[in-house]
Amino acid sequence: MALVRVAGKLEDESELHLVTLSVLLLQELGADYLDWEPAHLWEELEERYGRVGVFTKERINALRALHTNSAFWEEWEVFEKVTAAILGEMPIFSLVQPPEAEEIAIAVITSQRFDRHEYSHDVKGYLVAACLDDGLWYFLNTPLEFLHDTLLEYDGRTNLERDFTSVDAALGAQADFYNDPETAAEVQANKVREIELVLRRYNAAVEKQLKGLR
Repeated sequence: MALVRVAGKLEDESELHLVTLSVLLLQELGADYLDWEPAHLWEELEERYGRVGVFTKERINALRALHTNSAFWEEWEVFEKVTAAILGEMPIFSLVQPPEAEEIAIAVITSQRFDRHEYSHDVKGYLVAACLDDGLWYFLNTPLEFLHDTLLEYDGRTNLERDFTSVDAALGAQADFYNDPETAAEVQANKVREIELVLRRYNAAVEKQLKGLR
């Protein structure tokens, strides 16, 4: 019986996080690689590591975009596709791939490891819509707090008032999840706790991979 072959570092099955992939390439190639033509980059990487997966190439394109321009922060379509790459999903430009609230939080904190820019009004509007569709409208004291003012603008146009104070109280009353949430405030508190939990797990997984490069 043949042994299962271990995937090479840059094959799709290696499942490197985007941050880990970025650090690996910077260590091996230096920052100059960010300006290389794609054909030259793929040739260089295949000489060093063997096969480079199709999805890995898309993820490398995503991290190069984060390093070299502000489109992620300014164009919602770019935010969506780069976020897919961050999450380990294939960006498909012919489909809409709206992320969930926790996934947006992952994308936001990941982008901060590459660069920092102001988010455009279009991107913030897109993110608020995606979060509302996912059931989250409380952004305060989370990595998504920068969306709060955009939410208030939306609520002002629709004459909607939200009870943020009750969510504050629900978060303060209990440090863990509400097993059987009875109010909208407790539902929102659970959504915030879910974001916190997902980010802790994500950051731990990234740090574990980064230690493996040292």
